[in-house]
Amino acid sequence: MAYEQRDMSGTFFPNTYKEAGDNKPCFKGKCMVRGEMLELAAWEKISQNGVVYYSFALSEPQERNNRDEFPQAGNPDEGLGPQQAAPNDNLPEDGLPF
Repeated sequence: MAYEQRDMSGTFFPNTYKEAGDNKPCFKGKCMVRGEMLELAAWEKISQNGVVYYSFALSEPQERNNRDEFPQAGNPDEGLGPQQAAPNDNLPEDGLPF
C-alpha cells in the first residue's frame, strides 16, 4: 500500500544541496494543509539564550529545475537542458583544428 499524506501533516528531510554559509534551507519537505499539498522549507537557528529552534516557510509547489531532476537510466540526456553543438564551421575536413 502506497503512503498517502494525511491532511494537516507533513514530513521534511535534510537538504542535500545545503552548503556551509549559504541561505538554503537546512530541511525540505512537503505537507498537506486543508487538502492542498505545499512545500516546506526549514532552517535550524539558535536563539540568544542558546536554544536550538526551527523556522519554516510554506510555499506553493514549484516546477523542478534540472538540478533537482535526475535522468532515467538508459537515456543520459533526459532531464538535461538544451544541448548546444560545438561550432565546427572553421575546422578543416579532417576535423582537427591544427
